[in-house]
Amino acid sequence: MHPRSWSGAARFLFGELRDNGTLVDALDVRMSKLEDRLFRLRNFRMPMDAWKEAYHVDPRFFRRQTEIVRDKIAAFGDGFDAVLQCGAYYRVSDTTDRPCFTYQDGTIVTRIAAGNIGLPATSPEMRACVSWENDLYRDLRGFFTFSGWLADKVMKDFGVPHSKIVVAGCGLNFDPLPAVVTQRNLAPRFLIVGRDFKRKGGYILLDAFRIVRKQLRDAQLVIIGPELRDLPDGVECLGFLGRERHEDVERLENEYQRASIYVLPSLYEPFGISLLEAMAHGLPCIGIRDFAMPEIIAERETGLLVERGDANSLAKAMIELASSPDMGTAFGLAGRKRLEQQFTWKAVARRMADAMTTMSR
Repeated sequence: MHPRSWSGAARFLFGELRDNGTLVDALDVRMSKLEDRLFRLRNFRMPMDAWKEAYHVDPRFFRRQTEIVRDKIAAFGDGFDAVLQCGAYYRVSDTTDRPCFTYQDGTIVTRIAAGNIGLPATSPEMRACVSWENDLYRDLRGFFTFSGWLADKVMKDFGVPHSKIVVAGCGLNFDPLPAVVTQRNLAPRFLIVGRDFKRKGGYILLDAFRIVRKQLRDAQLVIIGPELRDLPDGVECLGFLGRERHEDVERLENEYQRASIYVLPSLYEPFGISLLEAMAHGLPCIGIRDFAMPEIIAERETGLLVERGDANSLAKAMIELASSPDMGTAFGLAGRKRLEQQFTWKAVARRMADAMTTMSR
């Protein structure tokens, strides 16, 4: 299990499942680096987006992952009652007769619907991936989702019965909770965190920020994640800051403390874990009225929501929030309270444990 899996979510979830007595063991089912490179080479094509997509939807890759899972479970023995897989890259129900469950933030169909794919939706590769997930979900005892949005999509897109679906939720991927800074910079300082800048709506944000700067000349925008050059005035890009290096963690924490508003105008965002990080720091958030974001951001209570891909509406929301510091502070404090009450891994693990006990009978 890589420490950055799902932005660190897997590590925190498994820790809570172990603490509540549910988890017996977490198995690392990744293939070797050499084998992984071979799969990448088998799928080589240009442009780069098509190559990445072909690799990620290759049924041969899924079948090989399933073989690894089968070997790992066989080696483990009989000391377990059910299996929880994370994601759809393998089919654990093909490897054991025990009840099987999955935990996911999205599906291949939600990516296709949002246009977040590197191959044509009607290509043989994409059709094969949809078929793979359809067979996977059919054979599961239960499906845990990050959000109610995904629960609805899984029922609609794959016909999974409501009785098999549990909205488990998601939690914050670090602890302890940071102190909240209520006295922020006088100059508006917007922040976005995410490596996949295009998918995160980064270029929409840059367009919106250009509009903001015409009205708020001292506004600043800090970007963490990608490596970008030739940026507009007022924009600073810090590159990738990981949670494995102490100095990176300190820099990231410092930027959350210095920011006044967090912005995430994603083109595709099945959940939006960075919104939880911003709420933990008492930041008001601006997101989109799509995917799971309306379940995270309580509109005009903890932040603002805009239409996906609309730079003008985004700029308007940024200006409104930046021009009302008291409103921003109130939103931020309400967001921190909402996080503490609704988005904890302890609660997620409890929901899963209860559901697996009931569904495994």
